[in-house]
Amino acid sequence: MEVKRRMKFEYKVREDFRTVVPDLAQAEKSRLAEDIKIRGEVVIPITVDETGAILDGHNRWEIAESVGARLPDPIIRNDLKSDEEKLCFIIQENVNRRHLSADQKRELIGKLKALAKTLREKGQTQEQVARIAGVDRASISRWESNETNVQVNNSFIDRRARLRSDDRKEILLLEKSGVPRRQIAADYKITEQWVGKIVKREGGKKKPKEEVASAGGLVRTAEEVRGKFQCIYVDPPWSYDQGKGCEGAVLDQYKTMTPDQLYNLKVCDVPVWAIAASGGAHLWMWTTWPKIRDGIPHRLLEKWGFRWVGEIVWIKPGMGVGRWTRKSTEILILAVSKGGGPKLKHKDQIDHFKTEKRMRHSQKPDKAYEIIERLSPESRIELFARRVRQGWCRWGDESPE
Repeated sequence: MEVKRRMKFEYKVREDFRTVVPDLAQAEKSRLAEDIKIRGEVVIPITVDETGAILDGHNRWEIAESVGARLPDPIIRNDLKSDEEKLCFIIQENVNRRHLSADQKRELIGKLKALAKTLREKGQTQEQVARIAGVDRASISRWESNETNVQVNNSFIDRRARLRSDDRKEILLLEKSGVPRRQIAADYKITEQWVGKIVKREGGKKKPKEEVASAGGLVRTAEEVRGKFQCIYVDPPWSYDQGKGCEGAVLDQYKTMTPDQLYNLKVCDVPVWAIAASGGAHLWMWTTWPKIRDGIPHRLLEKWGFRWVGEIVWIKPGMGVGRWTRKSTEILILAVSKGGGPKLKHKDQIDHFKTEKRMRHSQKPDKAYEIIERLSPESRIELFARRVRQGWCRWGDESPE
């Protein structure tokens, strides 16, 4: 008996269809990818036109292709005859379904107005254009009567966005590091036009002397650290009771410190709480489950003048270590100064769990730096640093010169 196999559908990507709407933010992409990986399939079908070009579902298709997830049969829209109709459909789907900012929606409505104008010039009636654009006829009439204002409104879309100084600096750094402008706009939920303006403005600013002085490097004196930092990152050299077979033998790897030594830690003779800026600071600290069981991180943060407010779990694929259970996770604690500290820059752009490959003994993933830079403001210092990170100050016996 012959078994008929279903042919794999050939999807096509048209750049004008893909780029007419904003990209997903990195955090949104990560959540979508994680969901598809867990399920092993894409639940919502991809929508295509009669040629197989994707209209809706570019991200679902790309993730499925990269992880080998199963795709359901596509929805084929043969009823959309022109490119203008297809673009209107794409915009409608995204405006109605996605969590877009007001500025992103205004930009898409501006594109919808331009498409409506083209359709009218091609002989479509107001009723026909309203149906295609997904609005009522009165809207089409208002757009036409107020046509001269359409472009003016678009030019002011981005000025409505309110970004903090730290956000603007971060955007400039991302642009300089090669992150696509389209992705920066998606992550900050603004338009590419606004990203360009920010880059131009921030790039032309002269840095004040105090900012240049704290732009990074190895710190050696109290004057360089006292009251300087809004972000502190630390991977304490925890000591373990090796006689009990505890996790992660470290004696031969690096010099460790007891809890009492860490409680009284000083950075260039300055207590940890005193290196925080006057407005407070974020403190990111790595720890392990044995230490949490003993309550040591809580006591350490209390001694240092911080309170525990959140955490991220690093999932390390593969067999873990441990006496009773073999653990494959470590915890990155987020704490803030007891008197208050700066707000997170992008609270919605981080997941509670992060899966990253194992590193050499005690080394933490580079992704941790990226997360901290996205969420916490400058200036930043790493305690017990073993490597150089651009823009960060560093301190510790093993810190590179």
